[in-house]
Amino acid sequence: MSCSYMMDHGGKFTIPPKVTSMWRVQTLRKDAIAGYAEKLDVVCPQLPDGTTVTLDTQSSLVVRYDAHERSVDLLRGRAQFSVRANPQRPFVVHVGNGTITDVGTVFQVRTDKDCTGITLIEGELDIAASAPDHATERVSLHSGKQLWFDRSGHISPVQPADLQAAEGWTEGKLFVHDWKLPDLLAEIGRAHV
Repeated sequence: MSCSYMMDHGGKFTIPPKVTSMWRVQTLRKDAIAGYAEKLDVVCPQLPDGTTVTLDTQSSLVVRYDAHERSVDLLRGRAQFSVRANPQRPFVVHVGNGTITDVGTVFQVRTDKDCTGITLIEGELDIAASAPDHATERVSLHSGKQLWFDRSGHISPVQPADLQAAEGWTEGKLFVHDWKLPDLLAEIGRAHV
């Protein structure tokens, strides 16, 4: 599925009419938009710099671009970002108490009630998680790896990622292995609310 929106010369984001039923856009001001996906939708808006976002069911985000930084706040759910490289203008995802800084990769971020997971499909990311006392833990993530951080700012050890399972949702598939039944039912229920 290919979806796109564009920023017009007046500083407003527009979206083709056939896409509006899947990708809801609200203009907050001329340099920020908010969007969300509804049930059973996987949507793929293209940001003004050519970066593509694949937004999962029950997910929402806010996009802010300025001359120095490309910024996204993932408010809930899961998103995959295929970032157009620009070392002079980093792409930063804010989620919970953490930030993910990227200059040109493909990665996923999933935020749940208590923690945030990051899976790096290709490239390299810098991740920072802040504790309530403002202490910050930092780590670099490389292709094919994943990690989680929690609200206390603790970052898990880096682990190999199952990329087939990680990317399955972008194609409407769910790959499971050794899942507990309540976790599987919760995931299926989340997608069909």
